[in-house]
Amino acid sequence: MIAKLLTEEFVEKYNKKQGQVKGGSLCFYGHWFGRPYDNYHQLELATFDSILNTLTLTFNEKETLTIFNPQDISEFENKLTIGSADKIYWKWFSYGKPQTDENLYFIEINRKENSLTGNSNVDWYKPDFKDLNLVNPALLWT
Repeated sequence: MIAKLLTEEFVEKYNKKQGQVKGGSLCFYGHWFGRPYDNYHQLELATFDSILNTLTLTFNEKETLTIFNPQDISEFENKLTIGSADKIYWKWFSYGKPQTDENLYFIEINRKENSLTGNSNVDWYKPDFKDLNLVNPALLWT
């Protein structure tokens, strides 16, 4: 069963721990964070700034995902999608290292009309954003 949620409904439902998705891997417009299904992120807090139209998700290892202008939130039995967004900003601390500024990394994906661009500050490999595609949801959490 698919449930369409308004952003405020999503925030309320997931903060009450009533969401169908309990945790999972993250994929942004077709670009996986890590290998597909290789990591498990549990949501701890969702907030929505209605003035800036930003949805911020805080996960169990202090990662944050900020979604600018989220559109079309759909909840399925084992996944959640956000159909489109103007910008995705994922921030995390290098796993297994102290949570300090020098170990803080980000992936940023911007949508401008019909194009997507990616940027990151990771320093242990060269990120390749060739897999970004508008046919994929801005966020797949599964």
